[in-house]
Amino acid sequence: MWLAKYKKEKRKRGIFLLFLILYLWSFSSTPAYSIMLRMDNSELIARSDLVIYGEVKEIHSKGDNREAIIFVECILKGKPTAGAEIKVIFSPGMEDSPVFETNERVLLFLTKSDSELFMTVGGIQGKFSFGKSQ
Repeated sequence: MWLAKYKKEKRKRGIFLLFLILYLWSFSSTPAYSIMLRMDNSELIARSDLVIYGEVKEIHSKGDNREAIIFVECILKGKPTAGAEIKVIFSPGMEDSPVFETNERVLLFLTKSDSELFMTVGGIQGKFSFGKSQ
């Protein structure tokens, strides 16, 4: 009699552990979601230290990040002079990071990252591409 009771308790524990494992596993397979607030043009401009139109001349690797060298053709807000080159840092593979390509023409809404680097305002929202130059 005690053997039947022992087997019944063992089966209950096994079923409980199985459900516990399945429950915990369901949390690990749930994808993470993030919410990005959409900014309109006036918000992009207000949050930008610099708004430029230019061409991506070079791209350099900096560890996990990349650095795009942009030749400034037109300044819409900010201080650099036309003809200057600025450095924009970005992180390919990150969900909200823009991606730059050599010879791409871009309109950028930028904020200072450190002394000589900029980053786009609102991640991908701060970059508008106009295709590649020939």
